[in-house]
Amino acid sequence: SQFLCNGTKLNKGKYTIIGPIGSGGFGKTYKATYDHREVAIKEFFYEEHQMRGENGKEVLTTFGVSEDVQKVKDKFRREAQKIQEFTNNPHIVTVYETFDENNTCYYSMEYIEGCDLKKYCQKRGGVIGEEEAIAIIRQVASALKTLHSKQYNHYDVKPNNILIDTRGRAV
Repeated sequence: SQFLCNGTKLNKGKYTIIGPIGSGGFGKTYKATYDHREVAIKEFFYEEHQMRGENGKEVLTTFGVSEDVQKVKDKFRREAQKIQEFTNNPHIVTVYETFDENNTCYYSMEYIEGCDLKKYCQKRGGVIGEEEAIAIIRQVASALKTLHSKQYNHYDVKPNNILIDTRGRAV
């Protein structure tokens, strides 16, 4: 797992980690607080080539792969910065800022209370109604249209990467 501990402060004490949300091959996502608001923070953590240092914060890279890891980290940062351009679409997560710390890169974004589309469907017995499905598809299509209008592609549209908030908004 190697998640940051609850209570860890990031970006000069601006953010406080509340706990982990999840992780993938290239990152870990946390719920955090900032100025009495909940936010999500994504940390670049290349599971295959990185580990936590003894202080529990610093990210260390396996010897001999640092150049490759740096390329992937730069891509992670560029993607977060690109997403910041799309604050006008309610179906694209709002990214607030990117910052470097602990020998890695982070970005803070809107915290979405809810679950991914896969879990959302599973909670309903694996089936959602036609009207609701069309509403979700329209929202996802709206997000993709906005991305495509700026010559940007998602490359990983799947139920696990579509969040449904507590009001039914797809992000």
